[in-house]
Amino acid sequence: MALARHTPSSARRTARAVVMLGVATSLAGCVGYAPGTGSLEVTNGPCSGRSFTVSEDGAQLALDGECGDVVIDADDVTINLDAATSLVIDGSDVTVLANRRVETLTVNGEGNKVNGSEMGTVNVDGTRGTVIATVIETLTVSGDDNTVNWDSGAQGGSDTGNGNTLIYNGG
Repeated sequence: MALARHTPSSARRTARAVVMLGVATSLAGCVGYAPGTGSLEVTNGPCSGRSFTVSEDGAQLALDGECGDVVIDADDVTINLDAATSLVIDGSDVTVLANRRVETLTVNGEGNKVNGSEMGTVNVDGTRGTVIATVIETLTVSGDDNTVNWDSGAQGGSDTGNGNTLIYNGG
């Protein structure tokens, strides 16, 4: 585990901008819906506390308001959401922009990217994932070759994986 502590730099701002640009580009053509499993259809618009699973590869969603438990069990998914009770990413090459608080984030799969504001508990079990957040309160990394970058909250995390980079900016 490499744990670095430094002030936000142009590299961090650039990384954040690249993730946001990818989300914005992916959502630019977002029309219609992506079907979800369970008793409701996942559509763009208000989340209204709903819990759901995204199971369609390539789904693109923009969700307003607080979501319940969100599971992404598909690949190449792009989601922009305000907040969620929990977010579990089981697919690969998923991009999530979380604008407000996510109580519990679990990142499995490969090549997933999460750019968020405030995170309660973060578990990174996948491979080659990236999590960028303003606040992470608790961090556990057990996957390999992941990068986690945050500004405040936990001053370190548990890392039992290989080749992970944890960057705490000390806010």
